[in-house]
Amino acid sequence: MTTVRLPLPRNEKPKPIQRTLESELSDALRRVASERNRRLVARHLGWDGRPPCSLTEAGVHFQLTRERARQLYAAALPVLRQSSVMPALDAVLTFVRGQQRELASDVEHRLLQQGLTEGDISLHGVLRAAQVFRRRPTFQLHQIGGTLFVGPVCQVARTILKNAM
Repeated sequence: MTTVRLPLPRNEKPKPIQRTLESELSDALRRVASERNRRLVARHLGWDGRPPCSLTEAGVHFQLTRERARQLYAAALPVLRQSSVMPALDAVLTFVRGQQRELASDVEHRLLQQGLTEGDISLHGVLRAAQVFRRRPTFQLHQIGGTLFVGPVCQVARTILKNAM
């Protein structure tokens, strides 16, 4: 069977395929030389579906000293930064900027609903991605008790939350 492709009208352009943040970060990680180093970097930055961790913790996971983990991470950074065009990261940062004073878990769920993420990366991992790719973070995370919020929470809300716990 032959497929016939009709030309698009001149004033219409094909819609760009939207990629998720995880697929964009995965592509950037593929530039790192070895699989173990990719996994170490992803583990440290929280791009592996878990919260970010220290280089010491990542090193222990891969049976490396903290210093060796630091060296591998330092070598990987310039390689990662070769991926300077990061439209999914920029879209996620823009979206989260508009979600101030919201529960972080709700914002992460909305990112998934919007198709911006696959739900495997936390907002902590997003902040680490912004840092790695030299983007200005457009939000901060604040924890009150065991609850994580995007952006600052007013003192009245802090008091209510602390008393409720």
